[in-house]
Amino acid sequence: AISAISKDKTFYTENRGMSELRKLIAEKFNKNHKTKIGYDSVTVTTGSTEALFSAMFSIIMPGDSVLIPDPGYPAYESVAKMLGANIVYYKSSLSPNETEYESIKKVYGEKVKVIIINSPANPTGRIIPKEQIEKIADFLKEKGTFVISDEVYSDLIYCGEFISIADFLPMNRCVAISGVSKSYGMTGWRIGWSISSEKNAKELNKSHMYIVSCAPSISQYAAIEALKNKHCEHYALSAMSKNRETALAELEELKHIKLYPPEGAIFLFVDVSQLGKGEKVAFDLLEKEKVITVPGIGFGKRGENYIRISFGVEPDILREGLNRIKKYFSSI
Repeated sequence: AISAISKDKTFYTENRGMSELRKLIAEKFNKNHKTKIGYDSVTVTTGSTEALFSAMFSIIMPGDSVLIPDPGYPAYESVAKMLGANIVYYKSSLSPNETEYESIKKVYGEKVKVIIINSPANPTGRIIPKEQIEKIADFLKEKGTFVISDEVYSDLIYCGEFISIADFLPMNRCVAISGVSKSYGMTGWRIGWSISSEKNAKELNKSHMYIVSCAPSISQYAAIEALKNKHCEHYALSAMSKNRETALAELEELKHIKLYPPEGAIFLFVDVSQLGKGEKVAFDLLEKEKVITVPGIGFGKRGENYIRISFGVEPDILREGLNRIKKYFSSI
């Protein structure tokens, strides 16, 4: 990126992104999945949230139904509401014993146009197991529903195996979304992408180009270097894995809380129901210990007794935050 700036390579790019970057993204996706997509199936976006918005904007009409996970990333609900969709919630797993497939099957209706799945999940860190992904795909094969698969944490796996629904559904039925923010620790560069069939990608790009024209050129150059350099990806996984171990070691034995070790992503979703609602505990932590956690209710009704703790920070900041959290719970 610095080299691009020094050489005055700071102009607009092709709407759908630089060819070199799209080729690297397609190669990475094909390597990890049972796909043979070309780079024209890739749209480079200004972060993965813009990829989500552009995908939903290109598919959803007012009155369509959208299935979203509860708890789940708040943007799913917000974007669906902006587009005039009817929102139907399915239960995303809070523990290893819960399954998405049964919940999706139970609430599925005729007007469902899009199902959003997120694995590893924000806020829980749960990975949807292969057999569940396969069952969801089999259930949807005879239906006209699109699947938007939010895979932004798919490179941050600590145990288990990440499986994309694109391994079981044709690409004209699904849109896979990811980016460099989490896997490469490049949140401020704002580079994401969507992957689908070439036909779908053309439609999605129509939305994308009128929202942002193109992703920032210098950020695309930075993303190219990141995807070329395997050390960048491995560094993020190694750093977050160590942080996860630190957080679990400090919190698992605390009284008054319950948590399941996250299989992926960068969060602990902590059950604080013994003390009250998550919102109360989160505000107590902020007021008394100056530690920011997120009330689980912000991710859906099923999260009301939870708080989300992020371990996606520098180790010294994490340790200080954990010490303050331990102090709070130990004083109760």
